[in-house]
Amino acid sequence: MRFLVRLWEYRHPRAWVRARFACGIFNLGLGVLLLSLGYWREASYCYWLGAVPLVGAALIFWTCYRLQHSALS
Repeated sequence: MRFLVRLWEYRHPRAWVRARFACGIFNLGLGVLLLSLGYWREASYCYWLGAVPLVGAALIFWTCYRLQHSALS
């Protein structure tokens, strides 16, 4: 968790959760867009390129979840 969340992010965790959530939504949209391009163009590299932002979005959402629960406790 120390690798993903910096110490200065614990001062205003709600603001950072909102910022990270917005970044996660952007990554999710980018991943879905790349996956749909791979489907329509039948390009196999778009599937791999689409998987990278989706994994990043999952990591961002998990970090948001952990940061929010650590702020509440």
